[in-house]
Formats: sequence, C-alpha cells, structure tokens
Amino acid sequence: MQRGKLIRWNDERGFGFIKPEQDGADDVFIHISSLKQMSRAPRIGDIIVFQLQTSSDGKQQAGLARIEGVAIKPGSPIKARKTSTTFPLGKLLKGMVLIALIAFAVPKLAPLVEGFISKDTRYSVPPMESETIVPYPEPVFRCEGKTYCSEMRSCAEATFYQNNCPGTKMDGDNDGIPCESQWCGH
Repeated sequence: MQRGKLIRWNDERGFGFIKPEQDGADDVFIHISSLKQMSRAPRIGDIIVFQLQTSSDGKQQAGLARIEGVAIKPGSPIKARKTSTTFPLGKLLKGMVLIALIAFAVPKLAPLVEGFISKDTRYSVPPMESETIVPYPEPVFRCEGKTYCSEMRSCAEATFYQNNCPGTKMDGDNDGIPCESQWCGH
C-alpha cells in the first residue's frame, strides 16, 4: 500500500490525481469507484492510502483505496481489520484435546495394528481376466540376535532365523518347523 495527497479532483466526472509520497513518483489517477466504500466524497488535500494496479490500457492507477481518517460506510465489503491482543483459547484447548486423544490412542492401537499386519496372512482381491497377479515381495529379515519364538513376528521370520541365524531355540521337536504352537502350526 502507498500513501499520497489528493492534488486534483473533478466531482462531476468522479476522478482525480494523487501525488505519491515517494519523491519523483508520477501522479496517480484515481476513480471514484476505488473509494465507493468511504462515508464521504474525496476532497483536495485528503491523504489517500492506495494500492497500484494496471488499467486495461496499461497505465498505473489507484485500485483499492481509502481516505485516511474517514469512516467506511456500514455494510461495506471493505472493513478495517480488527487487531486482537487476546489469544484464541478455544482453538488451543481443542488442539490440546486432540493431541491428548492421539497420545492415548496410538499406544493402545499400535499392538493391534502391528499384530494384524505381521501375521503371515495375505488378503488379495481376485484378479480380473486381463490382470496378472503380482506376488507380494517377501519380507527382508536380518539376524539380530533373536533366538525364541516369542521374539518373532511371523512364521516367515521364524523360518528365516532357524535357517540362517546361529543359536536359535525355536524347533523343540526337531521336525524342521519352527514355532509350531505360535506361528507355523498347521
């Protein structure tokens, strides 16, 4: 926004010119339509606060404008901004309640979701005739010192540990199938 003084005004035709406060700036055209929200007509000598815009003919003119110190008409779409020094306590409380709910719910739901996802059960939609079935990629496991069935998350993980990692204790009956009572029982 810029400021300037109204140096010429033609009431009959509804336009005038503003001398901007910037040194050396050209006078700026202003039309009454830019000030229609004001409670009185402009007068020579008024300080105008305005925003420059380019008209359809490519010239600069005052667009959105107001007369400094003059009231805006009631019901006008352009209103002075209210500055509030109060903090929106309601929004803060809503945010805190939401954070508390999330903090409470996530630890309770995480084991359920993790248990559901980690089971060795795969669900798929039957393919249409033109579709090809793309198999799920096998999970990637690493030997990380797990030795017991209670540390495993799936039959695939238990089988990987039994076949690839030293010191596992997951095949109690030595039949080659690990964790039969927890993960790999048929």
